[in-house]
Amino acid sequence: MLRDQDSGGFQMVSLLKLAEITEEGVQFESTYSSPASFASQKRSRSKKGSLTEPEPVVSDDETPPGAAKERLVLTPEKSMEIQNAIGADIIMQLDDVVSSTTTGPRVEEAMHRSVRWLQRCNEAHSRKSEQCLFPIVQGGLDTNLRRECITEMTKQQQQSVGFAIGGLSGGEEKSSFWKMVDVSTDHLPASKPRYVMGVGYAEDLVVCCALGADMFDCVFPTRTARFGCALVNTGQLNLRLKIYSKDFAPIDPNCVCLTCQKYTRAYLHHIVTDLPTSARLMSIHNIAYQMNLMRQIRESIKSGRFPEFVLNFMEERYPNGSAPAWIVDALATVNIRIHQQKPQHTPPHDDAADDADVHVIKHLKAGDR
Repeated sequence: MLRDQDSGGFQMVSLLKLAEITEEGVQFESTYSSPASFASQKRSRSKKGSLTEPEPVVSDDETPPGAAKERLVLTPEKSMEIQNAIGADIIMQLDDVVSSTTTGPRVEEAMHRSVRWLQRCNEAHSRKSEQCLFPIVQGGLDTNLRRECITEMTKQQQQSVGFAIGGLSGGEEKSSFWKMVDVSTDHLPASKPRYVMGVGYAEDLVVCCALGADMFDCVFPTRTARFGCALVNTGQLNLRLKIYSKDFAPIDPNCVCLTCQKYTRAYLHHIVTDLPTSARLMSIHNIAYQMNLMRQIRESIKSGRFPEFVLNFMEERYPNGSAPAWIVDALATVNIRIHQQKPQHTPPHDDAADDADVHVIKHLKAGDR
């Protein structure tokens, strides 16, 4: 099994209030000693009622007594040093990441800096024969910037084993999300894996595979498990709900994971407030579900049945033509036609195309490899 290691770039978004980004790299205030962190932790403890005696009031702008502002610097060279030491099979460049909803000159700045940092990562990468370094395509929701980024990165990384598509799944509209995936896969080398970062919803995985993506990562399967939700083809089962208190079926009768083989929905409902135990059992199932979904996608592509698989999956997930418009539009670009009961967009109607059946595809990027 391949081991993938991230570079730390995403923390430029998630810890933006504690970060300062320069050409050298990104400088973080320690999450344990920064004033903002101290005040946040204090409020958190107060809410839980865990304070047994009063503490001095500290505002977000004040440094607590005795606390130094510790600075942590992450450069492309340091990121490579850490990832080389960890030894993952696939490692990622340090990129300049901005929120997917950011607009204006900051997006272009981040794209160009990511290209420059890729060069520095290449020069610092000391285990090239053992670890595959993936560039990360940036450019926000601007198709021209993404094309330019791909052009510059492919010049540097002609021998790269694969490429990542970053800067998405951060709150942008789905109609923008799929178009950025589409333009990226269109211009990246077709013979090399394309890895879309931060994607985990089942319908997103299916659509992105149709658009030519191969690899994904996301905290979603385990995060939603901690909230008591189990993944199934129709969506999610919220096992916190009382309706499952006497449901003695497994989460999914067709799943062969340990959780589905040994535990019922009723049992999982009963222990759902026991977070360590329930989260572990639910995570086992959710990860197994994601892996099985990707296995089915891969097998359907190899056997030439991918369009049929997509249609069956979407019909089960969105019965009676209820698929969202973005899914309909995205799949239409690879000639998989999903019918909507009440389409939000009305494309030109072609009776002959309907009669020819949607199972026939003229061009499918995922099937070319």
